[in-house]
Amino acid sequence: MGISVLASFPSLMEAEVACGALYASGFDAQVLDVHFGALDSIGGFRIAVPEEQRIAAGALLDQLRSGVGEAF
Repeated sequence: MGISVLASFPSLMEAEVACGALYASGFDAQVLDVHFGALDSIGGFRIAVPEEQRIAAGALLDQLRSGVGEAF
């Protein structure tokens, strides 16, 4: 059982909002790179979930990004 990275966000605030939406929907989401995400070499703040939740969580994140349904 590992983790899978779903997305990367340029700001910690964006990553926290997306992570919170996933968590509120029942996913075990977490923000990675909290201390180092702002460094250009890291590429932002990543959100990860357990591998077995990757497909469903990715679908929800895509839906939230497109503005379909009840987003934020």
